[in-house]
Amino acid sequence: DESESTEGSSNGLDPAEQPVEDSLKSETETALKDNIEELADNSVEYRYVTLGKFGYDPLVSYKTIISEFTSFAAQYPEQMATDKEAVAQFKTRTSNVVNYLVKEFEMKKAATMYKRAKVAKVGQLDTRKLATYQLKDDIFKSVTTYNAGKNHGMIIIVDWSGSMHNCIKETIEQVINLAMFCARSQIPYQVFAFTDAYKNPSREAFADSYRKENKSFSEFSSLDELDVNRGHLSMLELFSSKMSSSEMNRMIDILKSKNLGYFLPLNGTPLNESLAYVYEYLPKFQRQFNAEKMTFITLTDGQGGRLEARNNIENMR
Repeated sequence: DESESTEGSSNGLDPAEQPVEDSLKSETETALKDNIEELADNSVEYRYVTLGKFGYDPLVSYKTIISEFTSFAAQYPEQMATDKEAVAQFKTRTSNVVNYLVKEFEMKKAATMYKRAKVAKVGQLDTRKLATYQLKDDIFKSVTTYNAGKNHGMIIIVDWSGSMHNCIKETIEQVINLAMFCARSQIPYQVFAFTDAYKNPSREAFADSYRKENKSFSEFSSLDELDVNRGHLSMLELFSSKMSSSEMNRMIDILKSKNLGYFLPLNGTPLNESLAYVYEYLPKFQRQFNAEKMTFITLTDGQGGRLEARNNIENMR
């Protein structure tokens, strides 16, 4: 009977004659795929944008900060005084931590170099091994070559916003530890504090040039570019490998002064703008110091301000 001959086969073929692909197909996976496609939200519109360019230089050098603090402290000597004894005690504690970090770093470097060591024969007989030539084949002198370690580099950015108020003291101490570690280990480094409260002359001049033409300086960005100029970003260089020892000690005194907030107030969080700046700056730093292995550290509690694309800004007007 014809109906009996096709029983047990969904397509009228004997199971032994079905294609191998059909017999191995997962019905559960197929059902899952179909259900996911039905649940997919096709109403979402994706729009791709790129980082815009800064029309001004957000960087404020450590020399400028030291100079401005000296002038500021002369006007408010009591508020900006530094507890010398407390700073001396802090430096002693920090020195112990830094010594430990340097020790661990040097041990890791030595272990890495030993792991990469290569032993090669020099083609000359080792007279000390001649007596054992009947027992050992290795009677030639050898030389061990150690590959040089990679050049390191480090960039650290610190959140100088109001939400960091409860932990800014501890954060500053951590920054000082890292700066002293880099200095001791001779690692090229820079530490920036990102803020929107500093009156950056470079940014003011950039904004004024657009105001005189009755334009918004956001127009500096092209369409579909994230406007990084609206966040009032300044990158305050707190520490650098270019610093002298006296300049580093002076910066530590500044950061440990009693009322630092009078001089460098905590305000908004231009985190995204600072990341956009580092994105452009880091490759330049790497080339300048020939750093083969870069470390980028962000000390922040997050929640940065929103970046707008040029099209969004136009639509908001």
